[in-house]
Amino acid sequence: MAVDWNERIREAVERMEDEVRHAVDYVNDELVPEARVQSAEALRKAAQKLHELAQKLDERSQGR
Repeated sequence: MAVDWNERIREAVERMEDEVRHAVDYVNDELVPEARVQSAEALRKAAQKLHELAQKLDERSQGR
C-alpha cells in the first residue's frame, strides 16, 4: 500500500513538472516575443514625444 501511495505521488509530481515546462515554453515562445515588440513600439513613441518636447523647449528659449 505504501508503494502505491509513493507511486501516485511520483506520477503526480511528474505531471506537474510537465505542465510547468509546458507553461514556461508557452511564455517564452508566445508571450515574451510579443511583449518585446510592444515594448519597443512604446519606447519609440515615448522617444518621439520627448523629441517633440525638446523642440518646443528649444523654440521657447530661442524666442526670448
